[in-house]
Amino acid sequence: MKSFRRYLLDEHLNNNIDLFTGTVLDIGGKKINKRGRFLPPIDSVEDWIYLNPDISTKPDLCCSAEKIKINSSKINTVLMTEVIEYISDIDGALKEINRVLKKNGILIFSTPFLHPVHGDYYFDKVRYTRIFLEEKLMNNNYSIIDITEMGSLGAVIYDILRISAGYASGNKSSRLYRKFIKFLFPFFLYLDKKTTKQKKYINTGYFVIARKN
Repeated sequence: MKSFRRYLLDEHLNNNIDLFTGTVLDIGGKKINKRGRFLPPIDSVEDWIYLNPDISTKPDLCCSAEKIKINSSKINTVLMTEVIEYISDIDGALKEINRVLKKNGILIFSTPFLHPVHGDYYFDKVRYTRIFLEEKLMNNNYSIIDITEMGSLGAVIYDILRISAGYASGNKSSRLYRKFIKFLFPFFLYLDKKTTKQKKYINTGYFVIARKN
């Protein structure tokens, strides 16, 4: 059962697919067992490099976002979805990404806000507000192109219910309950669209586009 947040993330990535150019560094991306329906435009870029500290994902680079094994000014676009909540040193990661980006290179990332702790709770560390993200980007030599609040009341409630029926329950909830929540997705999608004015205060997280200065 796909999360509302993943539904929104796929939508944002597809809407900004033209930003993926040249050499793309996908931090936290996976070659296998991908999540969501977004398909990386591999045929329209020069290279798509997967970086992941988890060797089981078969990355091109097995390292952290704070210590990227790439020479300076080599990357056109960095993609980092649902990753920074796992990173203790966000300044270190943003500085290191800035180092490997070419001048005017693009950083695209997402991070949750009003969203339950991930299933791998032993790694999930933090949630950030919009103001915090703006300050960190500006302090680390980025110009903000756009920060979008992802979802509103409907998205937040749906994902809480979805996770309550999933890993939060130890996957012991009934199949009928999970199907019922999935069945209600159109209702929560409608509710979300009717409460968009609340996104400033109630949202599942942020989708961020920034440029290296």
